[in-house]
Amino acid sequence: MTRRQRGIAFIITALFSFGWTGCGSAPDADAMAKEGAEDDTPLDGKFDSFTKPTDNGAFNFGAKTASRISDDERYQAWSFRLTDAAKVELRTDAAGTAPSLDTVLYLYRRPHGATSWGKYIAKNDDYGGKVWSRLAGEFDKGEYRLIIKGRKKALRGDFALEGSCDGLGCAPAPTCGAEPELVPTGRYSRACGHALRQVVTTPPQIKQTAVVTKATACNQGNVVARAVRRYDSMMRDFYTLPDNVEYTAELSVHGHWGSIVRVSLDGEDNDVSFVFDAQDRPVMQYSHDQDPVAEWYCPSGAGTEPELRCVSAAMSLVSSSWQKKSVTGTTTFANLGSGLPSFTKAAVQDFEDSIYPGGDAYTEWQIDEWSTGWGEAATLTLRTIPTVSYDLLRTAPEVTWLVFRSQDFEASLNCD
Repeated sequence: MTRRQRGIAFIITALFSFGWTGCGSAPDADAMAKEGAEDDTPLDGKFDSFTKPTDNGAFNFGAKTASRISDDERYQAWSFRLTDAAKVELRTDAAGTAPSLDTVLYLYRRPHGATSWGKYIAKNDDYGGKVWSRLAGEFDKGEYRLIIKGRKKALRGDFALEGSCDGLGCAPAPTCGAEPELVPTGRYSRACGHALRQVVTTPPQIKQTAVVTKATACNQGNVVARAVRRYDSMMRDFYTLPDNVEYTAELSVHGHWGSIVRVSLDGEDNDVSFVFDAQDRPVMQYSHDQDPVAEWYCPSGAGTEPELRCVSAAMSLVSSSWQKKSVTGTTTFANLGSGLPSFTKAAVQDFEDSIYPGGDAYTEWQIDEWSTGWGEAATLTLRTIPTVSYDLLRTAPEVTWLVFRSQDFEASLNCD
C-alpha cells in the first residue's frame, strides 16, 4: 500500500470509528483506497443535502423500489417519518439484470423546528465487499431523508432500493383491498377530457418505480394498488401466471391535478397506463402495444369514446418534463393565421371555425413549448373573453395534432 493509500484508509477508518455505531458496517478501507476518492461529496451546512435532488416522495418500507442515476437525475431522494423509536434498515441492490452500480447512501434527520435537512447523520458506500450500500440501526422519532448517488459523477445506471422498519415508530401497513376495483364504463365525458388534459399537460413532480406483486402493491399507495390489481386481472385473461408474479409499477404525480400509473410485466410488450384525477378517481386506461386500446372510466350516461389516435396523442404528452420557451405577441383576429407560427394552424382553424368573433379587434397570444418523448408539444393561449387555450403535439415538422381545446374537451379530442 502506498503512503497516499494508507492516508486515505486512515481517514476512512476514522470516519467509521466516530459516530457510526449501529448504522451499517464500515467498508473495506483498502478497497476504497483503490477506488479513489468519492466524487461530489456534500459540504457542511446548507449545501450538505446536494443541489435539488430528485424528490421521489415517501419511501415505502417492505417494497422493492427501482430507480436510476441519469444525466438529469444524479441524486435520488426519499423521505420517511418515525412517530417513535424504530429499527430501520436501508440498502441498495441490483435492479433486475442491470449491471452493478457503485452507489453511496446518505441519511439525514431534520432538526426539530428546522426547514432544511442540515448535515447528514450517516453514510455508507460499499457494504459486504460489494458496490452496494447499506445503513441499519435504531433511530429516534423524527423526519428522515435518504439520498442515493453514484460514487463517481460519471456513473449512470439502474439500482433497486429496499428497506425494513420494525418498532413503534413505523407507519402501519396499509389495508389492502379496501378500495373498489377498477371497472371501465366505456363512456366518455367532458369532465373526463378535462381531467386527462390537466394531468398529461402538467410535468410530473414526483416519479417512482417499484417492483411489486398483487399482494405487496398496497405498500405503494392507493392508486398503484388499484392499477396493479386491474392489470393483474387483465394479464390472467391471456397468461397463466403464478400467484406471486412480479410487475413493474411506475408512478408519476402531476402536480395537484392527478397521477398516472404505468404497469408492465417483464419480457412482455403489454404496458398499460392508468390515469387518475386529483381525487384519485380513475379517468382512463391506455394500453401501449402495437394495437393501442383506450378504455374510459367516466360515469354511466356520458358520451361515447373519442377517436383512439387522439388519445394516443394525448398520452404521448405525458413525457413532458420541462418548459422549453415561451413567446408572446399581439395580432388582430383577422390576421391571426398569419401572425402565429405555422404549426399552430390546426388550432387557428378550429378557433376561426368555432369561436372566431370577427372584426379588427386585437388579441394577445402566448405559446409555451416543451420537449416530449414523441417530439415537440405546445400550448397556444388566446386571451379572448373567455380565454381559449389549445394543446398541440408536433410529431414531425409537417404533422401537428390538436389534442385539446380548453372550452370543449369532448370536441377537442378530434386531432384532425
